[in-house]
Amino acid sequence: MTFAVEAQDDYISWTSVQLQTQLSDKTRISLKPIFRHYRDLSQYQNMSVDLSVRRDLGKGWSTLFLTRSWFIPEADYRHFLWTDVAYGLKKNTITISNRLRYHWALNVNDNKDPDYFRWSARITFRNDKKFKPTSRSSHG
Repeated sequence: MTFAVEAQDDYISWTSVQLQTQLSDKTRISLKPIFRHYRDLSQYQNMSVDLSVRRDLGKGWSTLFLTRSWFIPEADYRHFLWTDVAYGLKKNTITISNRLRYHWALNVNDNKDPDYFRWSARITFRNDKKFKPTSRSSHG
């Protein structure tokens, strides 16, 4: 089982805690509540809960099924289902990944959210060298 904490700040803070466990050598399940705050983190905006199952297919390929329940104050509950097909390639310190996601919004409480495909590409550079700051005196 792994435990991860992530946060993002782009005028809205997305703060989450993820619980993840391996079901088999190729399948893992995750539970991830996400809390969103805005206005300098002083005001609660909403909360969602993600439940996902990821399956490694081999040779860099994987699939993911994710369900998100969205709880918005003074608004109706929303629910989404996402299905991903992903491919990743690692070469030395570079990782290239692509993901195609089908975003399916369930029409709950008269909410009419769109259904669509989303493509995401990412290039990641990893640096295994430790950063060591040095001090230089400007006085000779």
